[in-house]
Amino acid sequence: MKRTGIGNAHRGCTLAISWLTIETGCTATGTAGAQTRYESDSEATVESARGSWNGAILNVLPSKGGIHIVGVRDKTNITLHAKFAVGADNKNDASEAFGELASLLTVRKREDGQWFVECPQTKSWHRSVDPATTGCANIRLEVPEGTTTFPLQLVASTSFGGIDVKDVIVDKLDLAAPFGLVAAVTPTKNAQIKLWGLELASGMCSTILRVPESSTIRQATLTVEKPSVKYLDAPDEPRYWLGTYIEGFTDSPTIAPRTATYTWQRGVDPFAAASIELHASMGKTILTTAPVSPSALFHQCEGLSFTVSP
Repeated sequence: MKRTGIGNAHRGCTLAISWLTIETGCTATGTAGAQTRYESDSEATVESARGSWNGAILNVLPSKGGIHIVGVRDKTNITLHAKFAVGADNKNDASEAFGELASLLTVRKREDGQWFVECPQTKSWHRSVDPATTGCANIRLEVPEGTTTFPLQLVASTSFGGIDVKDVIVDKLDLAAPFGLVAAVTPTKNAQIKLWGLELASGMCSTILRVPESSTIRQATLTVEKPSVKYLDAPDEPRYWLGTYIEGFTDSPTIAPRTATYTWQRGVDPFAAASIELHASMGKTILTTAPVSPSALFHQCEGLSFTVSP
């Protein structure tokens, strides 16, 4: 496994609870109390050997930051780029912790053939740095785009951030994140796709899946937990209505506004077994054929200051 690079520390950003306002020089809290959150100013990179990818399941183990996964044509290995974040009293302590985080960044193949990508917290304290405040600020994963014969099987989750996946052919896609999910993929005939938006107390973070019109979908189930929520900023604007949406297909169904759950039995191909499940806590679930915007960290979350339920 090839490993390169780690930069210096700078005062970082975190998500303000006022909702999706990115603030600089903010804090991280561990057993050492409130501290400044620092982020590395460059990426560390690890990758598997060229030609090593074998088509087995790729598991991105639970992370604390945003996850971006992109398929690359003719790529035969897995490359992981990461920036790190820690809570520290000063820049020197943060930089020391970054060094350990870089050494723990891993792309590995297990004996059963499955691949695992991991960005764990540090194992040791680094003076003021509590391991509980350490991890990846975000990771960027470059993978083979897959083929219909050897499609990708991807599993990924994060507890603080969003997930963006694009330009891959998938047989399995299982994603979970609180701050927005966006996938632009080509499913196989028997693909199993699950995008699960984790629970939110405020804001508006959506779950969006883009597939080609020709996709052979047997069933798609879209769910929003809190479709009745209205936003104080814009309580009556249709673009802020939470609910389920299926758009762009020649046979797209008509779905009433603020629908909490909708199951679409497409039935275009009687032999298709592809299944899709989209879930959002407080946002929209959208199945579409239209291009989706490139996704940055928290991109699919609207900056709405307060929520009220009727």
